[in-house]
Amino acid sequence: MYCHCNYQLAPYLGAKIFFWNRAGIVIGTTSHQAGIGLSYRLDRWIKPLRNTEIMGLYGIPFGKDSGGLYAGLAVNL
Repeated sequence: MYCHCNYQLAPYLGAKIFFWNRAGIVIGTTSHQAGIGLSYRLDRWIKPLRNTEIMGLYGIPFGKDSGGLYAGLAVNL
């Protein structure tokens, strides 16, 4: 089994279109793709992280070599 993993920072711009309690559905774009995903606020486990979410985004890539599932942390403004 082979895994080609490419870890890098990418800016994310998006909006939460539905939320319930700490979970939400987001749409947005990174520098590699535009898509839809899920988010969950981390303040349930770590109280000081009120504006921080873990998220996964899957969408349409901008180039042939990019795309797929992206996961990361989002800090809300």
